Amino acid sequence: QITTANTNIQSTDRKYFLYRAEGQDLTAAGFGQAGTRYMTLSFWHKHTKTGIHSVAVNNGARNRSYPMEYTQTTTNTWEKAELTFPVDTTGTWVTDNTVGMWLFFGAAFGSNYAGTANQWGSGQKYGTANQVYNYDSTSNSMQFTGIQLELGSVATEFDHRSYAEELALCHRYYEKVLAGPSS
Repeated sequence: QITTANTNIQSTDRKYFLYRAEGQDLTAAGFGQAGTRYMTLSFWHKHTKTGIHSVAVNNGARNRSYPMEYTQTTTNTWEKAELTFPVDTTGTWVTDNTVGMWLFFGAAFGSNYAGTANQWGSGQKYGTANQVYNYDSTSNSMQFTGIQLELGSVATEFDHRSYAEELALCHRYYEKVLAGPSS
């Protein structure tokens, strides 16, 4: 939900939702290696504003980007997007537990962050110049669910996990520190 309207976006402004994927989770995709491979991003979206919206993939260093477009055809209605893109064969893509990929869902951004749709390029891009401007009214909202990024050029059904399985996967980020006796 937009809480503060901004009707005058500057070239360096950027507003987005993001997801960070660890490099080790992307090694099977073969980023930075020769060969033709694809990944597919699928998700459900519900926007107040109809028209073209953007999402972009950036490498961890944010010096390689691939902007894509999807369309909200009916206001405040859940619609599914399926976007297939080629794996980047250049650039630096980490394979450890640091950020290997940034996934940006654009809400509004200035011209400095608009790239060419469906084309790998250099620099930090969050979408395309066709992006609907979502920050012009406090009546606007954007919602996403069922986001899935997978190898190949076909979107499969969303992989639902049980609460217990999801909690177990999150435990690797959890550390409990107990206070010892004071000296």
